[in-house]
Parts: sequence; structure tokens; C-alpha cells
Amino acid sequence: MLLVCNEPAEHYEIWSCSELDKTLSGRLMVHHATFDGNLLGCWEQDATIEKDSAVCLLAIPREAMKVVDALHEYLWIGFEAPDCQSDGQLVGQLDGQLENRYFLVDICDYQNLKLQNGKVQLVRSTWDGTVLTVVLRADTYVMSVHLQVPDAKVSFSDNDFDLDPGREKTVAVRFAQAKGLEDAVQVGQAAGLEETVLCIEGRNVHRVVHPLCRLLQNEAGRS
Repeated sequence: MLLVCNEPAEHYEIWSCSELDKTLSGRLMVHHATFDGNLLGCWEQDATIEKDSAVCLLAIPREAMKVVDALHEYLWIGFEAPDCQSDGQLVGQLDGQLENRYFLVDICDYQNLKLQNGKVQLVRSTWDGTVLTVVLRADTYVMSVHLQVPDAKVSFSDNDFDLDPGREKTVAVRFAQAKGLEDAVQVGQAAGLEETVLCIEGRNVHRVVHPLCRLLQNEAGRS
């Protein structure tokens, strides 16, 4: 299932395109913002996404959404519903929320978007057996955020995603082999883990390296 934007002559239309076998009722949210987090407009309403169909959920008149600098503005589109869970059927879902973003320029101008160099903060982390859960937050719009744990066999609940300024994103990093990690959490030590790191980078984010031993020691100190 996807949320998309269409631009006929007089409106910005928000559509749902669903191949699900169930209908979802929830809350539609559309934010018009700049890449540095300035909210220019907001539209919210109850909406129903019909099963196995494409439906226009909202039409915003062009005069109601003034675009001053298309290279520095975008739309964030979100849909919240109790049934938006991690069942493998939803695209772009986040903790009960389906989301997408729409740039107000032609695809040929994507490389010219006025993206500022941003920082991705690791707000907090938790450890549970073989899963390291991290919460990330950006200070400006950041694109194609990529997580990596070199020399370790891991899988991510999500990767290569965009982050909106001030909005948090939770990612679970699942280790196929956790030998030594659990002991490090329990005793607050990380011998031999100094070289294991979580790397975070993106199109407009310089690489940041977080030693895994430090994350695990922080978790041990809270337990």
C-alpha cells in the first residue's frame, strides 16, 4: 500500500493505492514544510483506505498551498490507523503509521534539491537478546539514511530511509550471531568488541560511527 500525490491543474491530490484485502480507517495528515523544519501548512482529516483500490483521499487547492521555493519545500503524507502493523504488507509503515514524502519538483531536479548537511542523533538504544534497537532523530531533512554494522551478519527492520526534522525513527538491528554481546550487556564490559561499530550515513549526512561496546555498556548501566 502506498500514499501518493498527483498534480492536476487546480489541486494537489493525495491518493491511496492499496492491494490489501482489508479496508483501513484512520487519520490522514499532510504537512507542507521546508527542509529545515519550518511548517508552512497542515491538513488533517479522517479517511478510509478502501481495500484493493486506488482512492483520492484529499484534494488541496493550489491557492491554499503556496509554494515559494520548490527546491526547498516538500510534502510529508501520513496515515495513522490501528491496523497499520508490521505484517509485511505495508510499505513505509512506522509503528502503526504509513508515510511517504512528495517533492514539488520534476524528477530531473531531484539532484538540485536544497538539502542542508544534517546530523542524525542516536537518541537512545536498548538491547534485548540478539536485537539492538536504536532511536534516531535528525536536525534537518536527511535523505537515504543508511545503517551498517561492518563485519557482522545483521538485518534491519528498515534501512535507506529519509528522516524529517525533529521526527524520531526506531530501527531494530537483529544480529544473526550474538556470541559475546549478551555477556557484555550483563557485566558492563565489552572486551573484544572495540572494533564492532554501528555506522550511520546518508546523502546529506556525514558518516557517524558508534562503537557497539559503548552502546551496550550504556544499556548495562541502565539495567
